[in-house]
Amino acid sequence: DSIYWKAGATELASGKKTLTLQHFEEKYSRDFLILAEEVRATNFYQLFQKHYKNQKDSQKLIEELRWFDLLANVEWPLAHYRSAMRHLQRKSKGVSTTGGTNWRKYLPPKFQKIIFFPDLWSQEERKAWGKNWVLKQLSEIRE
Repeated sequence: DSIYWKAGATELASGKKTLTLQHFEEKYSRDFLILAEEVRATNFYQLFQKHYKNQKDSQKLIEELRWFDLLANVEWPLAHYRSAMRHLQRKSKGVSTTGGTNWRKYLPPKFQKIIFFPDLWSQEERKAWGKNWVLKQLSEIRE
């Protein structure tokens, strides 16, 4: 249940899984679980923990991993959210375009809290995950 896309494929009114999610899970859930188990110890986070975490010269790698985390888990989802908002606000039947899903609670990183490298972020940074992007967007709108 902690797979992020599952939260975005539930019907807003009932909270039930969409037909698309039901079919997707029937076809792919087993394969995803097998793959997840296979890569559990070989993903970027585990490799960093094993080989680089305690090295004195790992600061550049830490900066790059943090940048990757932000791009994948804040910048991209919020760019998608911003695009969806523009598109859906133009439509008179915006929610039907999404299949009635809870996309407003699915897309923002604030709700997903997906962080690939949690040890590389302070508690305050994790708590405010995605907030700086929103503030940046608001400042650009005001300019």
